[in-house]
Amino acid sequence: MDSSRYSLAAVRQADALAQAIKAQKPGLTLLHGIDEAILGLSISQGTEVLVAQVEAVLASARFPLKEAVLDGLWEEKLVTGKPARVIREEAEAGLTLHMV
Repeated sequence: MDSSRYSLAAVRQADALAQAIKAQKPGLTLLHGIDEAILGLSISQGTEVLVAQVEAVLASARFPLKEAVLDGLWEEKLVTGKPARVIREEAEAGLTLHMV
């Protein structure tokens, strides 16, 4: 998720899906992938800015889920690497994903 209107729309869709799978816990994984190139730059400049950016992205994804009273029905996962590859790997591992 990148805080764009498209990714927020995806969170809303994920919310609808989570409503359908309330019996499963967690029913949804908010996945945020950090490109390893950005991670290397952030580490060299200090991680505080990167941590704040990731938290802001996840907070925008949590908001519609909390509004829908879905607390406890999702987990959050942060991965690093090439985003397309790590997202695919997580999906292949069988997670119910919503990329953030």
